[in-house]
Amino acid sequence: MHVLIQVPKQTFKMENKPRICSCIEKSIPLDEHSLFDIVTAYRERPKNLLLDGLSTKTKNRLDEAARTGNMLLISFSPEDREQLFELKLSKNEKWSNGKTLRVRFINGSEFLQNKVKEFAPIWARYANLDFKFVESGETEIRVSFNPDGRSWSYIGTDCDTINQNEPTMNFGWFDETTSDFEFKRTILHEFGHAIGCTHEHQGAGIPWNKEAVYKYYQESQNWTQQQVDDNIINKYSRPLTNSVYDSQSIMHYPIDAALLDDASYAVGLNADLSEEDKEFIASIYPGRPPYDLFVERIENLK
Repeated sequence: MHVLIQVPKQTFKMENKPRICSCIEKSIPLDEHSLFDIVTAYRERPKNLLLDGLSTKTKNRLDEAARTGNMLLISFSPEDREQLFELKLSKNEKWSNGKTLRVRFINGSEFLQNKVKEFAPIWARYANLDFKFVESGETEIRVSFNPDGRSWSYIGTDCDTINQNEPTMNFGWFDETTSDFEFKRTILHEFGHAIGCTHEHQGAGIPWNKEAVYKYYQESQNWTQQQVDDNIINKYSRPLTNSVYDSQSIMHYPIDAALLDDASYAVGLNADLSEEDKEFIASIYPGRPPYDLFVERIENLK
């Protein structure tokens, strides 16, 4: 069950305002690559999969694939594939707790790269994860700045299934004139995806005016109806770890009242981690000393 937290809302009017760019959440389709994706998530963190109902035979093959890391050595039967594809719909993509995620830039100016280095580690103040920016070698996260107007990221361990020569994240509207507000909100959102967070608005029963939503995102983002359904309207079929709906989450899209049947669900531009974001990510990756308490103690020593 989702509990709606009533909080003060910033609202914005659709008329006479700049286009608000929204990210596309990248996912792995149900195919051979998806089997690799499932095994990768399980090998990284076994709790990523809900194994209830999985046959012993299929579980043994899954364990063997995770142990060897070589899908070619494992022969999954049609029965195995059917069961594993069902798992795909309920799996999580969280990294191992305490993991250091290596990040490499595929392109982009030093200025843009430094903005990512500045804002992405904010997550690590609360999550027991670290980001290590490297110039070469294998990495979990690879960042591009292809100026196509689209920002996106694969979710958590899905990144580990992408070819090392390809990006796992893109920032499509950054340039030298981008404001720090826009840098921060977009970088935190995409790196939230990279550490396993999904869209907040797709875990709640938002009362969308579908006709208005399709029209707005087609005109402002050039999205198809399927893209709107996948990234805006459709609720996740997987069980959500965080059962509390948080309209202030950095993972929440801004929502104009004109896109809703109930204007009270309108949400402004979130540019910081909410208190719920901090608590949630600390519960998924526990062990990091509370950052806010640390800052408070430093301030008291001055």
